[in-house]
Amino acid sequence: MKYKKTYLIIVIVSVFVYLGTVALKPEEKQLATAGADEFTIAVFGDTQNYVDFDDKKLDADCQGLTPFQHMVSWVINNKEKENIKYVVSLGDITDNFNEPGEETHLQWERAHDTYEPFKKANVPFGVVPGNHDLNFASRFTYPKYGTSFPAVPDFDRYFGRSQFPSYNRAGFPTDQSNQNHYDVIQTPVGEFMILYFKWQHVEAEADTALNWAYQMMDKKENANRKVILATHFTVSASDTDKDGKNDWGRQTYQNPSYSQSAKIYDKLKSFPNFFMFLGGHAYGSYYREDTFDGRTVKSFTTDFSYSCGKGESSFPPGVVRTIKFIPGKDLLEFKSFVPGQKPIEVFTKPWKHGFATSRKNDMDNDGRSELIGFKQGTWTYLNQKVRFGDLNSIPVAADYNGDGKTDLATYNDGLWAIKDGRTDTLGQAGDVPIPADYDGNGTIDVATFNPVTKTFQVKQLYSKKLITVNDVDFGDIAIPFDFNGDGKADFATFNSLTSVWKINGLTTKVFGQKGDIPVPGDYKGQGKSIPSVFRMNKRLNTNTWLVEGMKPIVIGQNGDIPAPGDYNGDGKTDLAVYKPLTGQLIIFQQATISNLKAQRCVNLSYAIRQSFYK
Repeated sequence: MKYKKTYLIIVIVSVFVYLGTVALKPEEKQLATAGADEFTIAVFGDTQNYVDFDDKKLDADCQGLTPFQHMVSWVINNKEKENIKYVVSLGDITDNFNEPGEETHLQWERAHDTYEPFKKANVPFGVVPGNHDLNFASRFTYPKYGTSFPAVPDFDRYFGRSQFPSYNRAGFPTDQSNQNHYDVIQTPVGEFMILYFKWQHVEAEADTALNWAYQMMDKKENANRKVILATHFTVSASDTDKDGKNDWGRQTYQNPSYSQSAKIYDKLKSFPNFFMFLGGHAYGSYYREDTFDGRTVKSFTTDFSYSCGKGESSFPPGVVRTIKFIPGKDLLEFKSFVPGQKPIEVFTKPWKHGFATSRKNDMDNDGRSELIGFKQGTWTYLNQKVRFGDLNSIPVAADYNGDGKTDLATYNDGLWAIKDGRTDTLGQAGDVPIPADYDGNGTIDVATFNPVTKTFQVKQLYSKKLITVNDVDFGDIAIPFDFNGDGKADFATFNSLTSVWKINGLTTKVFGQKGDIPVPGDYKGQGKSIPSVFRMNKRLNTNTWLVEGMKPIVIGQNGDIPAPGDYNGDGKTDLAVYKPLTGQLIIFQQATISNLKAQRCVNLSYAIRQSFYK
């Protein structure tokens, strides 16, 4: 919530059920039924304004439980249809925990009673205390509590460990109130661990809980459980350092320099099963992603409750967020809606593999690369033709909005145009377009490379500053791939005469020989690209694909064009060649695709293609 700060961490695994309470409108049945391996986790942001009825001046109370009750009822009534496995509640369960008189106790009682149908319907759920639940004396007063929070007897009574069934596995050993704990649930893709951290601004106490969490995640029994962390405040609304990512949230009112969520991520990022971080507190919906050693953690803020549809709020009361996991497409689908009404927000994100690694040329968001052709302004893919561009356009298709799907785009004398209507300007005569994600925020940046001046230029939507990188040792072909697994495209080049790979800030090495074509990719599925070359052997009428650290592979014949991509959706770049004479794509140890005869295959990046195939 706007005036509150809190952190939570969650790890999830689920169970499901079907039972109704409040009658719902027919429109609530509009969402498609989940597939066999698809499942959903529901998320409730801050809920304190639904349970606080004191009607104080300048307070934003909803004066009624009905929207909150409808949220719970929708989950129960759609449990089977949506295959809902768990519900995450992100804190600020109540408004003022130590409000004088009976009102505070009544807030806890109302919250408890609203959640109670989940237990009867066998819907697993978890809650975590936020700053309003722990250290909020009145709407605009933030007392200093010294080294620790006061006791919260109502949280212990209504949301303590005794209130939850077997999926509530373990809590912080010195805190039996369930304020820090983890749940384990079962999903179609295995167990999820949901790890909760209460709001904490005292760093020493937060560190103690975080060390406990590290020990829990490090247990052998949790090694294969996918982990979702949750805390009351993860991602803020601001990007103060202008790095293309929303900032981590800070405990502003009690400890302005401290960010609990940043410290949590940094401590636990080395665990390969940690993939999502959820929080509330900051009014609205915010997102950032961070990559470490080839693994990306997606962090989300969910808080639609502030002022309950009144005043400055742009959201109506009673908004539910759902996260649908679609394993077959390696996709996460997010919907935010009031039960019975049209969604107010829908977006998708790649689950495991993004455009920075193997997910390239995915035209329908199914997690697989497609064969794409382009000729004189006409695109061909998935047995359809789309007109976008002209005779002089250079195809630069990529995921410019971070939804996992490749967007049609063209470059023409410094003008960039994306099919959704966006345009930008960058580049001049002699520049080669090299779009890539240079800041690791999950979206593609427009960029160019000049092989004569050896200069990269990158332009990002959130900054007026043009990034320029120049090195006299750069080669003549730009290969901006992520070679170290930090989620960012590296300023890297290949020298077509010497086969020297210059990866700025990382390494300079020779791999290949004169005449080889660079084809870097994530051939091992490690979340990072590997130096690789495609070698034509005219005498033997064959081609050899050489990937650093792997055995050479013979594939295709002279005249074939390399077209690497993840064509089976396994998260690894596949070896593939395109045959211009037949329009066929030959994928190593996979099926042959044929639909581009008389078209120019653009699966190989333009920067590489234009250097070898005119």
